[in-house]
Amino acid sequence: FGLAAAAGVGTLAAGIGFAAKAAAEDQKSFALMENAIRNVTGATHEQIKAVDEQIAAMSMATGVADDKLRPAYAALVRGTRDVEIANRDLSLVLDISTALQMDATQVADALAKGYEGKTKALKSLSPEMAAVIREGASMSEIMDILSANFSGAASAAADTFEGRMARLQVAFSEIVEQIGYAVLPILEKIATFIADKVVPVVQDF
Repeated sequence: FGLAAAAGVGTLAAGIGFAAKAAAEDQKSFALMENAIRNVTGATHEQIKAVDEQIAAMSMATGVADDKLRPAYAALVRGTRDVEIANRDLSLVLDISTALQMDATQVADALAKGYEGKTKALKSLSPEMAAVIREGASMSEIMDILSANFSGAASAAADTFEGRMARLQVAFSEIVEQIGYAVLPILEKIATFIADKVVPVVQDF
């Protein structure tokens, strides 16, 4: 019985540690996005939280983890310097990345550079990009072409069996993160105690 209890405690501790790690990574992911948005646009914490809620809804609907969408969104904001444009373009970024099996941040970087007048990365997204760019197409026209080519890819993928499993995994991950957020304050107090009380004693030996 004692061995079984010890094993159970060990499993619980491992689970709590896993949940805390997931929460810490989620916290870091949000903090980096928040810093990027605030630096570029001066948005408030409340405004950025609203953006993150939209990202969370997109994550649940598509099965793409929010820690993959946040860096992509931050890249769009840095390139467009406009939260509304980034909100509009994130769906297209997800469609393109899904269709081409590319990292969402890589696609977002390509669009962001396009808004800055650097079109080289855009040419890798669709065969006709090189020609339309050479003919002087505006960024608006380029976005229309990309939308026509890739719109709906993320939704289509989400409706497959693999997509449904990915959405289930995202939902499960969110539950784990919430558990982790519940224990983070306790772990932070323990870490502070160790840093302030234990480490100085050890260093004195």
